[in-house]
Amino acid sequence: TISPESLLRQINDTTNLLRKSFFKAFSIPANAQEEFNFNCYVHFRVYNEILVREKVFFPSFKNDFEASVGKLILKSTLKEQPSLLQDLASETTLNERLTNALVASDTVATLLQNKGLIDTWERSIP
Repeated sequence: TISPESLLRQINDTTNLLRKSFFKAFSIPANAQEEFNFNCYVHFRVYNEILVREKVFFPSFKNDFEASVGKLILKSTLKEQPSLLQDLASETTLNERLTNALVASDTVATLLQNKGLIDTWERSIP
């Protein structure tokens, strides 16, 4: 494991090391999108370096990470859209529950798209 202080130090060190080369020393300050891209890259690089250095067995780490992030995203979504949970629990027939589950999944996907976490999505019903 790594302490929050150590992680922050590594992120700051990598930020300082890469900023000039990432922005190619433009005299104009970076815009918000460029800063966001840069910060995503720095974090990805630091996390990757930690995983490699610590010799983390990636498949199990990936599954645990995705499950953890998925739960956090669902909690966040339900805080913004509390009616989703009520709609899923209120209907009695299987058809009504399925319809409400599909509406809920569409709502979650749209929310994730609006927040920029996903670019596009689609639902396919055979």
